[in-house]
Amino acid sequence: MILIYVKEINQRVEYIFELVFRRILQADHKLTTDPDAFSSYSGAKFSYSGHPLGEELHFQTGSLLFEEGIKEQHISVFEWEGIPVFYRIGGKAEFPFDPFSMCFFLVTRYEEYLPFNPDKHNRFPAEESLAFKNGFLDKPVVNLVISEIKESILKRFPDYKFPAISYRFRPTVDIDLAFADLEKGLMRSAGSYGKMLVKGDFHSINRRISAIRGKTPDPYDNFKYQREVFEEYGVRPVYFVLLGDYGKYDKNITHKSAKFKKLIKELAEYADIGIHPSYRSFDRPEMVGVEIARLSEIIGVPVTKSRQHFLRLKFPGTFRTLIDANIRDDYSMGYASHIGYRAGTGSSYRYYDLEREVLTDLDIHPFAIMDTAFIDQLKLTQAEVIKTVDGMIRQARMLNGTMTVIWHNYALSETGHYKGWKRVFEKIIKLEAE
Repeated sequence: MILIYVKEINQRVEYIFELVFRRILQADHKLTTDPDAFSSYSGAKFSYSGHPLGEELHFQTGSLLFEEGIKEQHISVFEWEGIPVFYRIGGKAEFPFDPFSMCFFLVTRYEEYLPFNPDKHNRFPAEESLAFKNGFLDKPVVNLVISEIKESILKRFPDYKFPAISYRFRPTVDIDLAFADLEKGLMRSAGSYGKMLVKGDFHSINRRISAIRGKTPDPYDNFKYQREVFEEYGVRPVYFVLLGDYGKYDKNITHKSAKFKKLIKELAEYADIGIHPSYRSFDRPEMVGVEIARLSEIIGVPVTKSRQHFLRLKFPGTFRTLIDANIRDDYSMGYASHIGYRAGTGSSYRYYDLEREVLTDLDIHPFAIMDTAFIDQLKLTQAEVIKTVDGMIRQARMLNGTMTVIWHNYALSETGHYKGWKRVFEKIIKLEAE
């Protein structure tokens, strides 16, 4: 066990040490405010306070973990040991910054509780983040800092044994639109044909007629192919299914479609299934429960996993809605426009409601890579994507972290500008197995 002396034990302090040691390092720890108990302890230990008690391993505190309420933070980022860090301290300590305040700021998404300029979908933009502005969005800085904490403990206490931790790869797929041509219904089909005729897009008209007649496969219906790839490399994916009512940004197949229901049940045979709360549910949270009930009825078991459609998150409202709906795992922590670590980590962690100062039972599973970000937003080449993802996976392996990636079935359709991206999908899955 690692004994940690702190000047005060509160919710924030308990949370961050729980995350660093029990959740990420998977090591037993105990907090104490008793200097005598700390001094007499002969095992691995360190102090986290304004000043060291003696000659012990010491990390100096900043003020963040001992503040009340949400306040504007004046942060200056600097580089230490090749890692962008902040919350510089002035006294003598193991690090020239407060690593625990830094990790707390990032994983709680403190900056998203403060005023910001939302994008057109009312989301917190990557460009507004401290990580983007200071060029470290692509680095899992929380894991890097925790790795340095671990090394400092081992240097002082070489006989202490941290548990072995394994790297994890988690592929996920969002089903925003299960079929390109099938199951659209009379009104939607008529509208689509009209738009195609106006554009003179006779190729798409012929493709749709052929798919409806069963002569050619629907290009978005590539789920059998996905299953073959996942099973070949022995990975279990998570699928998130949009079941919201039809709207401008919610265009999936109706939840009443027998073919769509059959597909979802087939996916549940080899994958975990979660809800993809609709775009509209962001403003109408009561719809989340309705959509979860639809999915639960189809798969016959409770739904406990979720990812927001369009990644529309609002702190703390979105997560409170999910908790009330009995969701236990959320996979929305990332950006639609950029590759990288929104919370500074790819590791899973429990959501801390900063407004209420309460640790919840909701697990957050961040993702770092999404197909539409590098294809449609960043417009990277396939070679650039493979090189970038390879580097990120190597770093995650080195840190024994987690790499979560998002794909959409339409990006594997081999149509339009998505042609050739199946090869990249297979390569990324293969990288995990190498």
